[in-house]
Amino acid sequence: MLSRAFPDWNRIGRKVGKKLRDVLSPPTDTGPSREERRAQRLLDVFKGFAYLDDFDELAAWKKADVDPIQCLAQLMPPSGGYHDYEAVRPFSSKRKMYFCNYLQYVEIFVYFSHKLVCCPPPTWTNTLHRNGVKVLGTFIVEPQTLGVEHSLDEENNEYLVARQLADMAETYGFDGWLLNFEGEFPTSINDPVGKILAFIRNLKHLLGPEGKVIWYDALTVNNQVNYQNGLTLQNVEFALAADALFTNYEWTKTQLTNARITAQWHGLDAVKIYFGIDVWAQNTNMSGPKRVTYPEDGGGGTLTGLIQGDDCPQAVETLAEHGLSAAIFGPAWTHEHFPDTHINKYIAALVDKAMWEGSALPDELYCDCKIGRPHHRIGFHSSPIVKGAREYPAGSYCFVESDFQGPFRQIGDQGPYGELLYGSDLGFVKRLPRSPSFPINDIIDPNLQWELRISDSHSPGDDESCLQLYLKATVPSAPGPCSLSYSDHSHRLCLFNLDMPADNTLTARIMCQRAQATKRIRNAGLYAAYRVSSSGELTYADITVPVAKEKRDYDIPIRMPPSERDPDGRETGRLVEFGVFCGDSIEDYSMSKLEILRIYSLIIRPLAEPSLAATITNARILTRQSGSNCEKRLAWDWIYPREHWPAGRPWSKVTGPFARFDIVLDDRILGQVCCPEFPLRREDFGGDPGSDKVEVIIQGTFFGGGTVNNKALILKATLEMAEES
Repeated sequence: MLSRAFPDWNRIGRKVGKKLRDVLSPPTDTGPSREERRAQRLLDVFKGFAYLDDFDELAAWKKADVDPIQCLAQLMPPSGGYHDYEAVRPFSSKRKMYFCNYLQYVEIFVYFSHKLVCCPPPTWTNTLHRNGVKVLGTFIVEPQTLGVEHSLDEENNEYLVARQLADMAETYGFDGWLLNFEGEFPTSINDPVGKILAFIRNLKHLLGPEGKVIWYDALTVNNQVNYQNGLTLQNVEFALAADALFTNYEWTKTQLTNARITAQWHGLDAVKIYFGIDVWAQNTNMSGPKRVTYPEDGGGGTLTGLIQGDDCPQAVETLAEHGLSAAIFGPAWTHEHFPDTHINKYIAALVDKAMWEGSALPDELYCDCKIGRPHHRIGFHSSPIVKGAREYPAGSYCFVESDFQGPFRQIGDQGPYGELLYGSDLGFVKRLPRSPSFPINDIIDPNLQWELRISDSHSPGDDESCLQLYLKATVPSAPGPCSLSYSDHSHRLCLFNLDMPADNTLTARIMCQRAQATKRIRNAGLYAAYRVSSSGELTYADITVPVAKEKRDYDIPIRMPPSERDPDGRETGRLVEFGVFCGDSIEDYSMSKLEILRIYSLIIRPLAEPSLAATITNARILTRQSGSNCEKRLAWDWIYPREHWPAGRPWSKVTGPFARFDIVLDDRILGQVCCPEFPLRREDFGGDPGSDKVEVIIQGTFFGGGTVNNKALILKATLEMAEES
């Protein structure tokens, strides 16, 4: 109360000082002009990117102007957002860029950039939705933003900006917004806080029940930017109006207790308070004031997970213990701060794994933090992010699919030091398996551990992407053969946590191959685990896979073992795990690592099959215009009635029953898209503008497996249609 009764002379002094500096020495704008930014934005449309720089552009945005490739079937992005590898049709890169390999632990992904309106690229949205993660864009008002008062413009009892933001989320296919007001409203506006609260509620209403609005901890109910670093009386009204609060990063353990009490007093679920953690705060090379996050000494970076641990002396009171949530800002730090070098090509990946799983770091990281060794902190081994994070079940209640293809694939070698060249498949990453670092099932023999490797179709010796599973000795191998014995097939590794009905309505298809080297292992293969009673006990169904020279499909019905029934007589058990086992005995184990199995694909889906055949038709060449720029597109239509598609299988408002379309040019895959248009380039035809012709096939892949092709097309190298074959 006293703080409201007397002027804040420190704050007034800072404002007056800044005004005087701006008058005596006006700041120089060294960034691109408005015209240059607009020209770049029009070019970025062809990559699938959608963002707006000011309120005039926001007011002028229309659904009808949206390019189809911008629409679609932790976290924050790398260095400000919008990179070429995130484009709908990306170019190659000399290194693997950032991707979150732990999406089963992520509830919400916020795409952030210093634009007024920042929409997630369709590649991110597509992959995150495949992995069950909600995706939010960012609406940010910064101190230098002009026209902040336009946020509160109304027409017909509706906030115009709220309507535009809701329409953009619906059009581009993402789930909602992070609202970040770091600029104050002019004093000429009557009751700005009341109007902001009404704006938030209006936006929530327009997004619908599945939408999400998160308020960032900056602007307070006094219309002042004053970071609370927690839930207080200064921001609780905004948290109540929105779906959740994202706090600033400089909080303490005391503020956790206060936040929980404040939430309880106001009837707010404490789990909706996301305490921010700044991953970049661990660096010692940052210019300006040192960034601070919890814990104050060395927090962020490799200690990002420290707040989740329950066995670290610095983390006596944790977010989990308080029933609060965590918001990780800048996890792409692992790929931005650490350069891959010809000495160690995988530093970024190793640091990422250390931060999430607590694995070992290389002795030399080659980063530019010259003061001490800030990232080799005691504690990160025992408190990685994964240890304390909640793991969400893979897939939906009746559908999960994986082809074990990561976001990047090797497409060639380049450079004197053997640098690799990578292509990006960011928009097509399906479910990836759990980390073996945190197994659900204990390994009986302490001398062994599971190891996973995801290979791509361009890795040496591999002709197709797959998951390779190894048993690895944790002690030096004996000089001669030895035998390791197990009982009851209990040496298991859970690949996917599930929560699916096992009522004979689902089936699983797995393509796999048991390695030749496992001939001396009596039993190895796949298993499904069912929870068949309220006691939580699991029943395992094992599928032994014979040794084979070639991969093959295995069809596994998801059948319920005897279990309890509900009052209506229905079985109450669930399918809760899917994984691999190796049991009974291993003989002549003298190698340090033994390959057990290769898995190429996994689909669990409803038994019902589509009742009609789908068709791809009306293929054509279009010219898309964006400002003074134009681009040739291959476009097509698809036909399939929604009512004939099996219940439970995914359906896209853009691609219908199709998970993706492959563009096949003279028997090679030119690219993949999740919309019925594909950008063409002259280099696709060898760069020859002559009269050479190529055959093009559009191949649609269904959700749940199966493909259909259009009638082959003949295209000229001038990017014009020649004829149909």
